[in-house]
Amino acid sequence: MVDFDLSNVRTVTFSFIRNANKGTREITSVEIDEDVQDLLKETVNQTWQGMADGDFSDYEPSQQYSSRIPLRLKMDSPLAAEFQRLHGAFPAPRLSAANASNLFAYSVQMTDQDGSRLTAIQRATSFKAIKERGLIRFVNDALQIYTGKLYRLDDHFDVLIDSEYVYSMRARGFEAIGKMKQAILDAVPNNIQSIKRAMPFVEWDSMAEYVTDHIRSARYLSSVCASGSANRIDKALLMTSCAAKGIAVEERNSKMVVGDGDYEDFLQVINRRIYEYNLIPGEIEVYRAVNRERLR
Repeated sequence: MVDFDLSNVRTVTFSFIRNANKGTREITSVEIDEDVQDLLKETVNQTWQGMADGDFSDYEPSQQYSSRIPLRLKMDSPLAAEFQRLHGAFPAPRLSAANASNLFAYSVQMTDQDGSRLTAIQRATSFKAIKERGLIRFVNDALQIYTGKLYRLDDHFDVLIDSEYVYSMRARGFEAIGKMKQAILDAVPNNIQSIKRAMPFVEWDSMAEYVTDHIRSARYLSSVCASGSANRIDKALLMTSCAAKGIAVEERNSKMVVGDGDYEDFLQVINRRIYEYNLIPGEIEVYRAVNRERLR
């Protein structure tokens, strides 16, 4: 359950999020009237109800998610730095002039009667001025051409953020808003140190530079570290598994050394993404899993 009382909203603020220089984002608030506040509250409620219908899966960097699946990420995760910043940008400085150009996203921040905060963010792919000809409106019982700018809000938000979690039903929006690719690459040095402590029998230094430059390998490493199971991997069983799957490993000075061309495959093995079947006599079949789910 989201850590916020959606039935007792005290304040509602609206902000624009723009991409600025050197990958940074600029956040400015925009004044809204009560009707817009009510619409935004309704949209947040609708978004949460759509999420609450499913069971949340903890975000795993190496998974390739379908377009709609309930995901969550702990706010204290090293991967949640951008979400922390966006949730903490309250109150944002006021926009000095009406300008909705170059938007990346728009956000809503609400507080409830207990002072808890909820942030909702939606990419602004549909938030564009309607410029079609022929827009008309009734004024004093007469039809007139409407010459102003109209903007359309989406009927959902990509992510909701409370004090404990980031929630999402849209993996692509979740990753874009949270800058997950960069967060995963930034986490590589700490993850290398973590995996060294968990699996000291592997020579990791030779892999570190490769993983830093390859996002898919960085995703596998991040998932292994987050799983908490790396310290239970047995060296002998891992050596046997790699040999069966054709992954070049050798032992030097009591450590496993992985061949230069097999770093990613090795990370897939410890992330449980390469597996084998022996259903045909004399034939071992090896498969690669893009996504997987543990059954037991």
